[in-house]
Amino acid sequence: MHRIDTSTAQKDKFGQGKNGFTNGDPTTGTPSTKLNSDLYDALQEEVCTVIERSGIRLNKSQHDQLYQAVKKLSEAEANKAKNALIDGSAVDLNRLNKLAKALGNDAKFSETVTNLLNQKLAKNQNGADIPDKNLFLKNLGLLEPRFSTFFNGGVFAVPESITTVYVSGCGAGGGGGGGLGYLNGYTSGGGGGGGGGAGKTVIREAVKVTPGEQITITIGRGGKGGAGGASNNSGIKGGNGGLTALGDLLTLPGGDGGPPGIGGTNGYGGAGYPYGETAVGGNLNAMSTFYMVAASGASCAFGGGGPGGHVGSQGAHHARPAYGYGAGGGGGGGTRISGTAGGNGSDGANGWLTIEW
Repeated sequence: MHRIDTSTAQKDKFGQGKNGFTNGDPTTGTPSTKLNSDLYDALQEEVCTVIERSGIRLNKSQHDQLYQAVKKLSEAEANKAKNALIDGSAVDLNRLNKLAKALGNDAKFSETVTNLLNQKLAKNQNGADIPDKNLFLKNLGLLEPRFSTFFNGGVFAVPESITTVYVSGCGAGGGGGGGLGYLNGYTSGGGGGGGGGAGKTVIREAVKVTPGEQITITIGRGGKGGAGGASNNSGIKGGNGGLTALGDLLTLPGGDGGPPGIGGTNGYGGAGYPYGETAVGGNLNAMSTFYMVAASGASCAFGGGGPGGHVGSQGAHHARPAYGYGAGGGGGGGTRISGTAGGNGSDGANGWLTIEW
């Protein structure tokens, strides 16, 4: 037998002096390995010699002769060993006795071994033949939670061997601004409060950590909605949303509160991720059927902004609350009814954080 030694063989593929084959590479001009009669002859004679040495005649139509030859030769050698053992001395028989005792004097030892082999898992079942799958997964630690979620502040203990976690969450939303109270002699504009900005959001952001580390978690609280202004008074600015943080490794700022509605203008949206909306104004004397809408809070990936209030025929309407997490509160509506107060802005939504590993 010999390794391929044609001019196109891959030199030293398996070590010094151990050539191999290559498929070639047209982009580099490397040809694929060509075979020759020496290699084919060697392969033929290596196989045929084993078959003929076993006493089996070559048969062109039979394709398991090499297997039958190896089996026959192996059985012959096993019989020789068995006969030598049986014909051996008393010392050998004593060894057999000790072996029998070690095997528990099992008269059906081969059957026992066969039964045990039949209990082995089949590779092609890919785990489908595992008797107790839940216990198997538990032993691997795969049924244990692989995430922690925080809606309030706390401490995250990094599991052993974990060096990277994936963080999703957001800062809190800002509160909506309060609407302008009725302003004597003021007929244009609207005085609706601005919408609160949304807190900054991340989704599965990778963060490097140290196994066993204790990390303080901060969860931002939603900014309070600003109160509507009394008659002849501007509204109150909405409170800023609090930040959410994973120690000093990741900080997610909250959104700003929406500005209040004031005389001559509507409240602009509070800064954030994104900004809250700006209220829409109009002519108060021409509003028998048209309601001016105050600004809605900004929405984010984890929550929707609170809808703004509006100027109604009976007075200002309060904003409705944000929902979910991180969204801004809506601005309160202005008023067109003499002596009445502006609408209240609504609170921004709280932040949250979830950590996966």
